[in-house]
Amino acid sequence: MLERLASVETVAKVTFLLAVALAITSAVLLRIVLSAEGVHVLWNEQIVATKGRYSALVMPSPFSRPSIMFFSGDSAIALEVLSFNDVLSLYKGRRLSELTPKIYVSGGEIVIDYGPFRRSVSVSEEGVRVAFEGFDEGIVALTLVGVEEIKVSNSTVELLNVSAPLNLRFDVVIRFSGCSAEPVDSYGVSGSRWAVRLALRCAQQAEALVSVRGAEGPLEGRSLLGAVTFAIYFLPLWIALAALAAWKLWLSKNLRSFKGALVFYAILSLIAGLSGHHWDMLMAYEFGRLAYNLQDPYAWTYENSLLIREKLPIPQAFFPGYAYLPHLMAFFYPLYALYQILIGDTYYLTVTPEALRLADQYSLLFKTNTFLYYALAHAYYSAFLFLTAYLIAKYYSKEKAFLFLYSFLPLTIIIEWGMYECFMLPFLVLSLALLKKEGRRAQFLSGLLWSLGSSKIYPFLSAPALLVLSKSRIAWIAGAAVAQVPTLYFLLREPVEFLSCTVLFHMNRNIGDINYFPSFLGNPVELLWLGSVGSWIEVALLLTTYYLVWKRRPEPEAAAALPMVPFLLFNRLVSPQHYLTFATLALLAGEALAFAYAGLLIFLHVNMVRPTVPYLAYHWLEVTFTRGFFTYGYSWFILALILRVVPSLVWPLVFVSLASVLTLFYVKALRGQLGGGAG
Repeated sequence: MLERLASVETVAKVTFLLAVALAITSAVLLRIVLSAEGVHVLWNEQIVATKGRYSALVMPSPFSRPSIMFFSGDSAIALEVLSFNDVLSLYKGRRLSELTPKIYVSGGEIVIDYGPFRRSVSVSEEGVRVAFEGFDEGIVALTLVGVEEIKVSNSTVELLNVSAPLNLRFDVVIRFSGCSAEPVDSYGVSGSRWAVRLALRCAQQAEALVSVRGAEGPLEGRSLLGAVTFAIYFLPLWIALAALAAWKLWLSKNLRSFKGALVFYAILSLIAGLSGHHWDMLMAYEFGRLAYNLQDPYAWTYENSLLIREKLPIPQAFFPGYAYLPHLMAFFYPLYALYQILIGDTYYLTVTPEALRLADQYSLLFKTNTFLYYALAHAYYSAFLFLTAYLIAKYYSKEKAFLFLYSFLPLTIIIEWGMYECFMLPFLVLSLALLKKEGRRAQFLSGLLWSLGSSKIYPFLSAPALLVLSKSRIAWIAGAAVAQVPTLYFLLREPVEFLSCTVLFHMNRNIGDINYFPSFLGNPVELLWLGSVGSWIEVALLLTTYYLVWKRRPEPEAAAALPMVPFLLFNRLVSPQHYLTFATLALLAGEALAFAYAGLLIFLHVNMVRPTVPYLAYHWLEVTFTRGFFTYGYSWFILALILRVVPSLVWPLVFVSLASVLTLFYVKALRGQLGGGAG
């Protein structure tokens, strides 16, 4: 019965049905949540106030900037109107960002207490009301996407033709009471002003009402916005139902053809909708922007790390930007370039004029550009999965290629999770195929490709094991060394930045989320700089593995997978994406069952311990219904079920089962009991 999980048809069927079930669940959850009344005040790492068509958001950090949102039509389509920019704002000549404000909620108002003065934000049907207390004289800066004209009359400031996604335009009207306002200056980008500064002279008690007028746009903008809105909320449900019909009538009979696999991926990509790890999807875009503009990723990340350490009171000392070897950077370039050619709009809006380019995750939700970007990214990532499957079919077997394509493991990591292993896998597969060939040229290329495929560093753990099996070790080492010339360039050119972004970042970052020993048992005993008992065990087991590979000479695929077992069991930074590389190597070594089990277990983790597929419903719940101090409405039960009950039940099963799969593979590989690397 269990062996059926290694069948192409069974794996495809399970994957397909799970995807359809999750899409239906996500669509239903989203409709339930949107039909409920919204909460008026929320504290959950940020403070939100909503009412009618308006919302105000305040980030509780030294920047403490309120963002004014306007809801157009469907309450889930939020257009960012403006943000108060404390970096450019002054109070008696001093930047507001230099003050240390306290933020709290009082009587339905969000209060930001700067010390010398207070600013409070509340929301009404007419707009967002911003009250000033003690702000007698100063400069207030407003950040917008772009504004064409500014008019001031009778204490009313009109910002005309403010930009929004899809060529939408609207006017922002700010009516001051107890204040006189006068434009001081503005900052421009791409021919449009994006920051406006107003000099205010106010009485002891004053306020401003921010509202939107004429939120209209060209027909194509409104039509596309409406179409994508429909797609986000309704289309996944209809596609899921249509997918079931397509499966029964055609797809189930054509699984072993390229056309069938292409249709399979097209359906699941559409069902995925906005699924994805938002930070990683955002960083993929940002890395592409850096490559497109020939900017240094390490200098960019290092500068942001320093800025975060200086400005934001968080325990994470390093900005999680580009933390890989330089080879990976090239793969983000086409994604960014394609987006610019096909869509041409910015993916997210930068509201801080300093080097910090942290886009708030919540501002990415429910945006048309986000939906289009995710769809493009899914297609781009999937192309590398198909390239990997082609190489597996060429050098191993079609059976393994289709198992790879239909398993939920690559789909979970690449489409749901949005990680970058897809770029590495073709290099690793081709390297193993060349390792078996005679001649120094093949061995040189094998080392070169494995080194290129190790741009996320951890596949380097397998390099000593592969070197043992190489038919020309000098050639293999030479190839691996040549591939690292870009790494040497950055290391010599900027050692502080490079080492800070790679080695130091990974040494200081928080614990991972799917590593068996540290996650289950913690790190109870600190030992020197290595960090924990788990680290000592990992190093010892890794050295033992190299010795056993030298002694027993397993097949190259098994030799490549074996050193990853200590890493996955005991390293404190393991995440779901790392299992894709190991499981693919296990599949090539002949362990289709280990590949299938790992896929199901990672799928359970990503969707039930860290719910990724129903991201729309999950994040709308998280934004609308609080986990903290203020609870409103009946959907707290849904939220508790998603965030607390289900993870607590599934989590122990996932970790124990993964440890069993890893251990069983390790023993079978060293005993030579695998199905064989070739097909």
